[in-house]
Amino acid sequence: MVAWLHILALGTFFGATVLLLAFLSVESKEAGSRQAELARLLRVYDPVAIGALGVQIVTGAVALTEWKARLGKEFYAQLGSLLAGKLALVFLLVLASTYLCLGLGHRFVRAFEAGEPPDELGFRSFERRMKFVSALVLGLTAWIAWRSLDLP
Repeated sequence: MVAWLHILALGTFFGATVLLLAFLSVESKEAGSRQAELARLLRVYDPVAIGALGVQIVTGAVALTEWKARLGKEFYAQLGSLLAGKLALVFLLVLASTYLCLGLGHRFVRAFEAGEPPDELGFRSFERRMKFVSALVLGLTAWIAWRSLDLP
């Protein structure tokens, strides 16, 4: 059950981030309506992404605890180096995702709702940062999933 919940959360997180990046990749002529659409999208994306990432972390920790109990003293010998690399990548993913959702997304939504959206030049810069960090988050997520294929 935990494994399925972990995979479901992974799919939710990855899919939501793909949708965000797809939205950011489509060019639009009118910045005002695009800002409103992006604010609406981020109001949904931010809690979904952070929630799904949280579920992945908790279910991953539960699975790790079960493996440790099952393998006993052999746990570190069999999984130590693989898990160290994976957990380092997870740490980077959490940092990048938090920056994407809270450092960029939440701040933009609050400014937009307060009637202080960025000017067109500022918005284009913001979109570039969102695209870069979204692509980084997707890359890290794919790399972590790929490394996980080696786990028993």
